[in-house]
Amino acid sequence: MRRSLVTVLLLLALPLAAEAQAPPPLSLAAAIARAQAASFDVRLSEADANGAAARVLAARAQLLPQIGAAGTVMRGGISQLGMPVAQQTYLSANATVPLFAPADWETARAASLSAHASSLDLASARNDAAYIVTQAYERALLTRAIVASRTATVEYQRRRAADVDERIKAGATPRYERAQAQAVLAGALQMLEDANADADEALADLEFLLDLPMSAGLNLSDPLDPMTAAGTVAVFQGRAALQRPEVLSAQEQVLAAQARLTAARDRYLPIIAGAAQMYAGRSSPDLGPRGYQIGITATLPLVDGGVRAAASMDAKADVDRARIALEKAQRSVERDVANAYREYQAAQRDLELARRQAAASAQELRITILRERSGKGIALETLAAIDQDASARESVLRATARLNDAVAGLYHASGSTLFEREPQ
Repeated sequence: MRRSLVTVLLLLALPLAAEAQAPPPLSLAAAIARAQAASFDVRLSEADANGAAARVLAARAQLLPQIGAAGTVMRGGISQLGMPVAQQTYLSANATVPLFAPADWETARAASLSAHASSLDLASARNDAAYIVTQAYERALLTRAIVASRTATVEYQRRRAADVDERIKAGATPRYERAQAQAVLAGALQMLEDANADADEALADLEFLLDLPMSAGLNLSDPLDPMTAAGTVAVFQGRAALQRPEVLSAQEQVLAAQARLTAARDRYLPIIAGAAQMYAGRSSPDLGPRGYQIGITATLPLVDGGVRAAASMDAKADVDRARIALEKAQRSVERDVANAYREYQAAQRDLELARRQAAASAQELRITILRERSGKGIALETLAAIDQDASARESVLRATARLNDAVAGLYHASGSTLFEREPQ
């Protein structure tokens, strides 16, 4: 008796444990936030930005004082030449301070600008991640909605098959319509199975983009409702020009290339550094227990075989490439916004027409069913109307998903996401 009671309690506890382990519902806003923080491409871009920041520290270190310590222990002498044996034990501290190093200054400035460009590349990666995960989320919503639509179609076909059986028994319908109804029902079940497979694949793709474990229990909380975008194409064009990360990064790269060109040209200028040394110890013969040295060193290469001229030419070519890349980025952004806005307009029109088609198909199906039941229509007409109605309902769902993708694409082209401030 006790064993049976324990078994019953364990069976009752299993649904509760499964419910406790189920992941919380995932909204589109939460999916975008996670993608911008934890997607693979964003994390790789963060690593690149950290590397660029480290290179800035290395470049700036050349402009800071360099301090070191050294120890000397020596014993030497050449007795054949009559020189005495000498011994030295000293500890010294050395310091070097750059006083005039314009090339190093510009090199550090170029590294800082490149690091800022890398941070903008990170912003671009986050913008791309938000757009990609929005598309994946909408695809998952679409496949889920198609499953619901095809489930309704299957249930309708089952009811119709049962109704055909009743009419055959009553002698009101020929027997061959039973096979016809069963064949159509099997086709609807096959389409439902395909839809379920697509839905599972869409969820798996979304989980991969979010770096989540594959879980069949992932629940999407947002419905598949049409989205809207506020603003004209000119508004989005202006917004993209001001905040699209690709344009801002290209601008920083132009400044960095100009700084590298200045650094290459500054190699023709002298380099001045101050140096100081302090030492303490003992020696034999006695050279004094302590002392110091202070000096200034100026270096000016006179002939280098054309190394500096070649570096200047290479840096000038980098500036030209950076300017071309900036112009390309600006035109690319203008094209992206124009195409995204045109797709948004087309998607709006497509959804409107799909809704009209769905309403007309539903009305035609209702009339066809009435005609068949009254003996004025045939089964093939009804089956065709059912298929047309199902197709029209799915067209509305696909048009809704297309519109939402177009809205997300428009915001992505302007350098923002769906949940940021609307353009003014």
